[in-house]
This record gives sequence, structure tokens and C-alpha cells, in this order.
Amino acid sequence: MSDQVDAADLSGAVAALQAVEEIKQLKYRYVRACDLKEMDALIDCFAAGDILVDYESTGRFERAEQFAAAFAEISLLEEDGEYVISEMHHVIHPCITLRDPDAASGTWMLRYRAVNTATMTEIVAAGDYHDSYRRIDGSWKIVGSRYRTLWSFDRPLDDECEVSAQRVSTAGDGNGAGEWE
Repeated sequence: MSDQVDAADLSGAVAALQAVEEIKQLKYRYVRACDLKEMDALIDCFAAGDILVDYESTGRFERAEQFAAAFAEISLLEEDGEYVISEMHHVIHPCITLRDPDAASGTWMLRYRAVNTATMTEIVAAGDYHDSYRRIDGSWKIVGSRYRTLWSFDRPLDDECEVSAQRVSTAGDGNGAGEWE
């Protein structure tokens, strides 16, 4: 057995690790854009043109812009300069499979929490994402995403619960560098 590492094997392994990390960063940008309500950053996570997003009750969409518009209808509701719904998407347990140098698939577990200040309720849920990715012009993009809820519950917040809602802000770059007013 040789202690020599074949340079081509090492180069391929490093490229695969880099691709997986880039896909993870893409998904993290996606959930951060959801939480920060940055629709342009959200759209940028997807390939241009035909895609498939199937998120149960949120709907089924064939373009990123359609999905972002439906998401915005819910997420961007405002009351007295504050968003009605403040959300927290946490994706964990990524399992990324490279199918070739420019195509991959992945599954993620979502831990979700939201507060609705209009109804004074909290939503907690867990579910699975099943995604497809393509490297397009050197950047990984989501070309398909399906979400299925594993469990969820809604509960009222009691009268003593004080909610600091997310303020409406138009500043942001999709990387969490937006300013809170």
C-alpha cells in the first residue's frame, strides 16, 4: 500500500467538499432571506426560469418570482410599522449528494417558529426539505424544492406575553447586513 496520495483524487475530493459547502451556504442564505424578508435575496437563491417549488399549503410554483410573491403576501403584512409575522427558519442535518460536478440533491430538517402579532399566536413546526441544485455560471442555485411538514402546533400567547415585533426595514443585502430601524 502506498502512502502517496494521488493528486487527481485529492483534487476531486476537495472540489466535492467545496461544492457541498457552497450548497450549504446557499440554503443558509435562503432561510436568512426568508427571516429577514428580503425578497430579492430570496429570488436570487433560485435558478432563473423554470423551477419547481412545492411547499404544501403555501402552494406549488414554477418560477421563483411566483413563490416570492406568495411568500410576501403572508410574510410582509404590516401593522403600525411592524411586521405582523416574525419568523425563524433553522435548517439542520443537511444530507447533500453530488450527482455530477454541476448537479446535486439534498435533504434538510427545518425547525420553524413564528409569532403572529395580529392573532397573538405562536406557530412551531418541524419538516423536511427535499431540494435539487444546479451549478449555473459557477454558482449553485435551487432548481427544485419540496417541503413536507412532519408536525406542527399553533398556540395562543397569553395576555402577559409581550412581543417585540420585527420592524419594517428596506435596507439589506441578503447576507444579513440589513439595518434595523
